[in-house]
Amino acid sequence: MGSAFTPADAYLFVVLRWAQAMHINLSHLPRVTAFKTRMDARPAVQKAMKEEGLN
Repeated sequence: MGSAFTPADAYLFVVLRWAQAMHINLSHLPRVTAFKTRMDARPAVQKAMKEEGLN
């Protein structure tokens, strides 16, 4: 929605991980897949995923 990280960003990331786990192809949505790539690269996300054993 903008340059600031919001709870909506966090929830969308969770939903995209669910979609990935369910093998839902989202490649036809390049902005959505780019968002997930950016989220995956965030140090805080990497740390949380590691702590939760989700990486």
